[in-house]
Amino acid sequence: MSFLAPLAWAGLSVGTLVAALYFLKKRPQPFEVSALFLWPQATSKSRSAWRWYKAPVGLLLIQLLVLILMVSSMAQPVVFTEATSAGQLAIIMDTSASMQTRTSDGNRLAMAIERAKVLVRDNPKAEFTLVEARHNGGVVVPLTSDHKLITDSLDQLQATYLGESSLASVLQWVQSQDNWDRFDRAVWFSDHLPQELAWQDFPIEFDLISEGIGNTAITAFTVRLQPDVTLGYEAFVKLENFSAANLSTTLSLRSFGHVISEAPIEVASGQDLSITFPLSHSVEKHLSVGFDVQDGLTFDNERHFTFEDKFQPRVYWLGEPDAFLQQAFRVLGVSDILPWSPEVVLDSNDLLVVHQATYDAPLAGNVLLLDASWRGFLEADSLYEVQQVRALDLNHPVLQGITPDNIAVLQASTGKLPENLYSLLEADNVFGDQVPLLGVYQSEDARVAWLGFSLNATNLRLTVDFPILVARLLRWLVPVPLEANVVNTGTTLHLEQEGMTVTLPNQRSISVPRTAFLGTTEPGFYLLPETDTAWAVNVPATESRLQPINTVTSSDVAGNIQVEVNEVASPLWIYFAAFGLLALGVEWVSYERGWL
Repeated sequence: MSFLAPLAWAGLSVGTLVAALYFLKKRPQPFEVSALFLWPQATSKSRSAWRWYKAPVGLLLIQLLVLILMVSSMAQPVVFTEATSAGQLAIIMDTSASMQTRTSDGNRLAMAIERAKVLVRDNPKAEFTLVEARHNGGVVVPLTSDHKLITDSLDQLQATYLGESSLASVLQWVQSQDNWDRFDRAVWFSDHLPQELAWQDFPIEFDLISEGIGNTAITAFTVRLQPDVTLGYEAFVKLENFSAANLSTTLSLRSFGHVISEAPIEVASGQDLSITFPLSHSVEKHLSVGFDVQDGLTFDNERHFTFEDKFQPRVYWLGEPDAFLQQAFRVLGVSDILPWSPEVVLDSNDLLVVHQATYDAPLAGNVLLLDASWRGFLEADSLYEVQQVRALDLNHPVLQGITPDNIAVLQASTGKLPENLYSLLEADNVFGDQVPLLGVYQSEDARVAWLGFSLNATNLRLTVDFPILVARLLRWLVPVPLEANVVNTGTTLHLEQEGMTVTLPNQRSISVPRTAFLGTTEPGFYLLPETDTAWAVNVPATESRLQPINTVTSSDVAGNIQVEVNEVASPLWIYFAAFGLLALGVEWVSYERGWL
């Protein structure tokens, strides 16, 4: 116990005056009588001079006690206690996706909640605020001394599919309750440290939950052009094994549950693996990749990808028009078909169609030759009857989905063809020779597709293979990077207008009254049927990169944290004053009743 105003003890000097007044009150007083016979009665109580010294001192002692208590109260007595049992405390609870990691007692969030409850019980006089640390988190409970409200709110927290919150956001949420320097402690319950290095400059304690089994995850998934674009597109997948065991499973590439491709994979403990799946130019718009393994987290065993099809190349036309082919281009997104002239300079997104004509220009650009020639490069001449159309490479992107048996060709041309023209279709002529019908050529400056027959000499335009072949040729000749619509959970989706319908990953449809949709709380595909738009929503890859068991503990972090421990002063003056008044009351009653 300490005293904030020790100079008040000088007031005890008044005790000497109290004692003097007490004894002076006992001295014999003058007493007048009207007759001598009354004098003995007046002086009978003071027969001895020693009686003055034998006066009772009980009331005096009570009066001195009253004086001591009152002076002690004026000296402002206090008791100092550490802030761990009083003051203001901030509980920062991580509810991001990684806190779903399974442990022996449920998951990491359940363990963190139990530790936070211990902190509440150990600080019965403290005020608490509860902050939820995740993407778009915030203050759950403002500063309060209602500990039951804090514990009940802790029990209601759930691990989400959202990513972690930034340190700056957490500090802002805590400071919205009071100035940072008014908080005695701030404890962050999580399974990892924040990514920012600046956290070491703030007095935050980290209680890290690392218990749980290991985790394997797909941390990257995208669709891109292959380095050799003659092969079309490819799906790129990265897997990481954070567990102590090797991973051996089958990786599946799917589109809405339908398996497109599979590959066996093996990833050693602590290692990562990158794998690619070749795709055609008609890549599915909504793709998922995943594997079936029961590990620490299961949601990150699958990731999703989708894109917007904004493929609108400029098409120039040279030669005889063909209404069927031109209409097929328009259906595929070509807004306009322009006449070609020698002044036109083709860029990488342009396509020139030469139909039954001769093209005379340097070898460059993207060109489709239909029963046509390119002077100095590919020159067709004589026509011969052909039969028995055969495919030489059905796996090539141009022929995927094509059935050659449906195609019948009456006549095809021969002539001077480049040696490195890659034939995809051929037929036999009347002399038994193999005649190329469809070939492709690619160099650093040019990309050429050649059909060695007239569309009027085939049934191709009457078959279902015609629009498919045109789409394949267009995609191969003018390949473009895919504009991915891939976002993290918690991202706001901006809609074109109010009242649009959004189909959620669980196939439930809701109407959104605003142009902003905030409900991307789970991974999967979010579809807009009215505009044929989609978003692939994934949990942030950082939530999957879990630390191995027992590699991160609170003791590892404690040495880096400088926490200022403050003391709280509990005043006691009111108790001294109360006892002083009580003693004064006892003294008055004793005097009136003659007890002392």
